[in-house]
Amino acid sequence: SDSDELFFQSILPSLRVLSSGCFERQDLMMVPELAEMASHAMALIVSRNETDDNSSVQKPAISINQSRLEVIVEKLSRAESDLQSSQPPLRAKGVVSLRHIARSLTPTDSKLPKGEEKKLLITDVNNLSVREETALISRTLARICLNALADPESYVYLASIQTLVAISDVCPSE
Repeated sequence: SDSDELFFQSILPSLRVLSSGCFERQDLMMVPELAEMASHAMALIVSRNETDDNSSVQKPAISINQSRLEVIVEKLSRAESDLQSSQPPLRAKGVVSLRHIARSLTPTDSKLPKGEEKKLLITDVNNLSVREETALISRTLARICLNALADPESYVYLASIQTLVAISDVCPSE
């Protein structure tokens, strides 16, 4: 309804301040979590009822027979198409989708076993270990988020910062 929409629009400035993580009182607990929730809420509010003209048909649900990597690649392609939108709410939604992908990754151990210190010049992507797969995905997510930092809309680039934090939590050595 119109009153709900007015309410949501009225809280956007407060959410923008909360998502920045800058507070006068530094003794507040859970500042990063609060900033992430505010960033997520902003993206959800502004993307309500938004559709991209090119994506009027919803893609089918993910198949059960797909591998973990195939599922993530499909989600990545949807997020990247949202990020290419001319509508800022859809770009914010794309960044939030990237954060969900990052949070779904398994944290990796930063220490490599002996003999694995060397980086190969060519990697066979069909036979990746879980660690290599996670590293590849986290690098891809980070590259996309770094590009999203240039977005002029604050809720897009703030969501991108929160996504980069999520990526570094999962894969700090990458």
